[in-house]
Amino acid sequence: MTESRSVEEEENMAFQRVVNAFLQYELQQTQWLKGKQNMFRLGPKELDRLCGEGEKSGVSLVVSHLQSIKQRINTNQQFLNTVTLPYEDLFPNQTKIDPQVTNAPTKITAYHDEMEKVKSTLRQIAREWSSYGAPERDQCFLPLLNELKERYPTPESRSGIRVLNPGGGLGRLAWEIARMGFVSQGNEFSFYMLITSNAILNKSKEQDGTTIYPWLHSFCNLLKSEDQLKGCSFPDELPSLPPGSDFSMSAGDFLEVYTEPNTWDCVVTSFFIDTAHNVIDYIECINNILVPGGVWINIGPLLYHWAEMPGEQSVELTFEQIVNVIKSFGMQIQEEKSKTYECIYNSNPNSMMNLVYSAEFFVAVKPKL
Repeated sequence: MTESRSVEEEENMAFQRVVNAFLQYELQQTQWLKGKQNMFRLGPKELDRLCGEGEKSGVSLVVSHLQSIKQRINTNQQFLNTVTLPYEDLFPNQTKIDPQVTNAPTKITAYHDEMEKVKSTLRQIAREWSSYGAPERDQCFLPLLNELKERYPTPESRSGIRVLNPGGGLGRLAWEIARMGFVSQGNEFSFYMLITSNAILNKSKEQDGTTIYPWLHSFCNLLKSEDQLKGCSFPDELPSLPPGSDFSMSAGDFLEVYTEPNTWDCVVTSFFIDTAHNVIDYIECINNILVPGGVWINIGPLLYHWAEMPGEQSVELTFEQIVNVIKSFGMQIQEEKSKTYECIYNSNPNSMMNLVYSAEFFVAVKPKL
């Protein structure tokens, strides 16, 4: 067996596990929901104390709420089924899915972290493609888009300008850039994101035509029971683009896919650089692929994804050190543009707790020859 064949088989196995996790969502969440029935261990009188004005039975209150969650779990599963079928059409380079996955997904148990990624994907849909996520998008997308507008103020100035968005997620930022008239490509490594973005970008027929329930999965920090049950309709804008637009999504590791020097006019990154095992590798790659005079526009925190993970390399630099590394490659930081933005990421807008990042925005320019 050749090394390339081995890598291909590993990728195919990873793809199958992602599909399986999507298909097992309802099974695992229903089992989780059964555990929440310990509410019934409270006596009837205690349950009745949960009732508000006009509500007579605490038992019926809890039963009704759990049943509502179960129904919405089923709705989420129906959407996930449409995302993963037909498997063969998702990515041409993937071999046919193992029948053990397609015919009997319950026989292959999805790991806890795999199911967490499925739930995170549902929340990511709300962030990128629903009106609920608009405030979050404005916090971190607008500074990037406004910088592009300032540099390329007219449609004519944007024509043919190639903009790359690594860590593209579900493709909203790259799509927004394409809508402005740039040649735009998003790059994403996660199969969870790629499978879902494929469905949203290529199969959406109606504005707000699909509804999911991304906030079912936690009973914590809720003001009201109905906040847990709220639906999220998407896409808030149809992802179709005018004729002549140039928009694409690429799959794969950023460092492996983008190796050709001097090919991109702009690299735009949002909440991306801290996903690296070694952020210096990302900086070197960005410097390499930018044309002379090209621009890197970044916003995000430094919540290094591989930190504290056993067996994983993680180089964790301060922001000051990152700036020094950028300058060491000859790039120039436009200090007057540097700014800190408060950003919320992937939050429940009705939650009593949201994490706010102090996200650093900067613009770095590769010197002209």
